[in-house]
Amino acid sequence: MKNSYKIALLAALGLASVSVAQAQITTAGDLIVGVYQPGNPLTTYVDIGQFSALTLGETWDISSALTAAGLGSLTSTAEFGVVGTSGNTIWATGAGVALSQGQFAQAQGAIGSIGINANTQAAGSKYAWDSMTFNDPPASGTVIASALGLVDATLGSQNTLFTDIGGTTTGRPPVTQPGSFSQDSYFTLTSVGGVDTLTYGSVAVPEPSTYGLLAGAGLLAVSLRNKLSRKNA
Repeated sequence: MKNSYKIALLAALGLASVSVAQAQITTAGDLIVGVYQPGNPLTTYVDIGQFSALTLGETWDISSALTAAGLGSLTSTAEFGVVGTSGNTIWATGAGVALSQGQFAQAQGAIGSIGINANTQAAGSKYAWDSMTFNDPPASGTVIASALGLVDATLGSQNTLFTDIGGTTTGRPPVTQPGSFSQDSYFTLTSVGGVDTLTYGSVAVPEPSTYGLLAGAGLLAVSLRNKLSRKNA
């Protein structure tokens, strides 16, 4: 019972780690984390599940995924980003822009092809994470960053997630409506003691003084209950 309570408390505070899977995007709405360590010949991808299931303060331990991909422990120069797509929506960490129909299609095609069913890619290859960003000269082929803007952040830096809605064409004669974007929360990737942790947003943890107030309120409630019990006896 105590363990169940502890797990529930950790989850409420956003401190419980969530399992991850290495994968190309196979489920619409899933978010893919791309990680690149400059100087390492490999880049990798980690599937962290549906955008709709994200909660502030949620964390993922991606250490085993990075180790399996051959990246090992990350250094301060490591770079990461997050992308995903479903229907007429794209999620991406980056500058946040209103995409035209052409840009949206370009970016969506690139997101859908990252990894090409492989969890690990050779750095600089067409479908490697570093080739999908502006941080390195892109390899031949469609590049996510050419439409979405910068999508990478270094270890320990906040990387804001944006939701982009593609433009639509309606009416006769056809009129193209521009796309739109909105800002969500942010991702942070840290590496401490060999543990690589991805975090989405943050949750407020009560200050010590707050704990004191809560404890005092609890004692007051117990005292009042005892007085009422004696009075009714």
